[in-house]
Parts: sequence; structure tokens; C-alpha cells
Amino acid sequence: MTSYETAVSNLMASLTSLNQAYKAANTIDGKDKIFSAMEVLQDEVNAASIAGLTAADTQYKVLTNNFKSCTDELKQLQTDINTYVNFLSTASSVVAGLAKVIPLIAMV
Repeated sequence: MTSYETAVSNLMASLTSLNQAYKAANTIDGKDKIFSAMEVLQDEVNAASIAGLTAADTQYKVLTNNFKSCTDELKQLQTDINTYVNFLSTASSVVAGLAKVIPLIAMV
């Protein structure tokens, strides 16, 4: 659990306690004070949630950029391998051709 998740969880637990206190309060003044505290806590929950999402988004963007970089490197590696395969195929064809010509030259 991240520190943001922990903060939200703790704040939500406090909000739950205040909600129970609100239900148990007998006076309008008591309910009003508890409700004001609940509003402050809800604002803090919202702020912590937004901060957590913002941090996660930043981390996601870094990972996305790293993934794109790796993908580009893999594409280049695939291109290089294809080039080497073509070189080897050409060399194999040349060797096969020489293998046919050398016996003919040896006959002369």
C-alpha cells in the first residue's frame, strides 16, 4: 500500500468514526460541529486521492516511455538480425555457386 493509500484509508476510518458520532449526537450544535469536521476530513481525503493519482500517473508515464524505448530498441535489433540473415543467405548462395564452379575449373 502506498503512503497515499494509507493516508486515504486512515482518513476514511476517521470519517467513519465521525459519521457514527454524528448519528449519536443529540444536539443540532453537536451535529453541526461534527459535520464541519467531516467536511474538512473529506477535503483531505480528496486531496490525498488526487495526489496519489497524480504520483501514479507520473510513474506510469515514466514506465510508458521506458517501454517505448525498449520497443524501439527491439525493432532495431529485429532489423539488424534480418540484415545479418540476408548477408548469410547471400553468402550461402555465393558458396553454393562456387562449389559448382570449382569442380568445373578443376577439370580444365
